[in-house]
Amino acid sequence: IPGAYYSKELAKAEAEGRIDFVPWTPTEPVSTVMDLGISDSTVLIFFQVIPLSGAIHVLDCYHARGEATAHYVAKLQEIQRARGWTWGKHYAPFDVTQRHDAGSALVSRLEQWASHGVKLTVLERTEIQTGIQAARSVFPRVRFNRDPCRPLLDALARYASEWSEERQVFALRPRHDA
Repeated sequence: IPGAYYSKELAKAEAEGRIDFVPWTPTEPVSTVMDLGISDSTVLIFFQVIPLSGAIHVLDCYHARGEATAHYVAKLQEIQRARGWTWGKHYAPFDVTQRHDAGSALVSRLEQWASHGVKLTVLERTEIQTGIQAARSVFPRVRFNRDPCRPLLDALARYASEWSEERQVFALRPRHDA
């Protein structure tokens, strides 16, 4: 895909066998990182950091659109029961602290998750290009569990720069159709 941010990293991961069956390591907690969509999908990515090697094992992902916080909390609980995972940290983007109308009050998503018993670790705000570079720098340590992570791998492959017809170049911002 022209302008795709992670095409080289994904091709290298495939060539090196880092997109394959990745087993859960029962001695290590499973953490999540999430993108809490408003007009697009909310995505939960389940991963483990393996201490001896520093490898990051992406075990699974989940995405849905238009669901309330309670839905995602229930999904975490369902996955934990079904798989026996012990949770590590739940990472969320900086905008989780922004307040929005929740019917009778203005609350943040951070407060909504906390009201369901889930403590989120809020990531610092960075420029989009800085975040892309940070992800690229981590890619060599990442192994993806091929089948469960297929939606994530497909989305990463489609994540690309917006094309500027006027200037005939790729812009420094991503398209939001992926």
